[in-house]
Parts: sequence; C-alpha cells; structure tokens
Amino acid sequence: DSGIAKCEAVMLAPQKEPATGIVFPHLCNGMQLVGCGVRVKWGFVKVYAVGTYMDPIAMNAVKKQGSKEIEKALLDPMYPRTIRIVMNRSLSIDKYTSAIVEALEPRMGGQDLVK
Repeated sequence: DSGIAKCEAVMLAPQKEPATGIVFPHLCNGMQLVGCGVRVKWGFVKVYAVGTYMDPIAMNAVKKQGSKEIEKALLDPMYPRTIRIVMNRSLSIDKYTSAIVEALEPRMGGQDLVK
C-alpha cells in the first residue's frame, strides 16, 4: 500500500439551453456554469442564448447560506462572473446589438446606459 488515495476523475457534462439546443460547457474561464437562458424577440425569434458563469469557490460558500443569499450574490457585481452569449441565428451585428440593448436597458434603471 503506497498510502495514496485512489479516485476517479469526474467529468461534468455540458448543459443544453432547452429552447435553442445551444450547449454551454460546465466551465468557462475557470468559472462554473450557474444557469442559462434565451433571448426571445417578437415572441418567437430565439435570438441568442446566454450562460452565466461564476467563481465556484465563492458560490459554494454562498450556497450554504440559502436562496436569499444566492440571489443577492447573483446580483452583486463584486462576485466575479463571465457572461457567454451564443448567437442562435445569422443576424446582422446591428440587429444583434439592438436586441441586447433592448433587453438590458429596462433592467439598468437608467444607470450606465452608455457602457
């Protein structure tokens, strides 16, 4: 017995965004996928899928504190994150940009609109 513990590597499967079928890897830039969704325009055009990745160490600490703290952390810009956007259709850059601005503008409460 060498005293070395034996273990198997666990590969975490990518997650498929259900409405588009776009696949998001479990890890991106060292961050862990916490959720994904789709941007729908005109009620039926699935423009793009969005995946949110967060620091797994920070999120593990937050998860132990309950759902209220998880929601607070997801909204807190101090927690590092990566947002990955994958186009679903071949749109012009102008249509793509306007769809993103249209989605974000009402959520920003008039702050940092230029950025």
